[in-house]
Amino acid sequence: KTCGADWTASTGVGLDQYLIQTFDRTSGKVATLVAGFNVDDTTNAAKFLTTQSVDTSAGKKYIGTTAISATMQTA
Repeated sequence: KTCGADWTASTGVGLDQYLIQTFDRTSGKVATLVAGFNVDDTTNAAKFLTTQSVDTSAGKKYIGTTAISATMQTA
């Protein structure tokens, strides 16, 4: 479990932000991380994921601030 400054250092996501990121898993499966800096940010991430058009292909990453606002990040 990573929180606070460690979370920001690991993800690039700070206060009032959230992350939606999809990773390759074994056997052609993927895992999608939906998490925020705090509980309200995580709620916004879940709302964004379920109400907006989100590409959950492996390697895709979004950083957002509200339930209707996020930007896809490029590597």
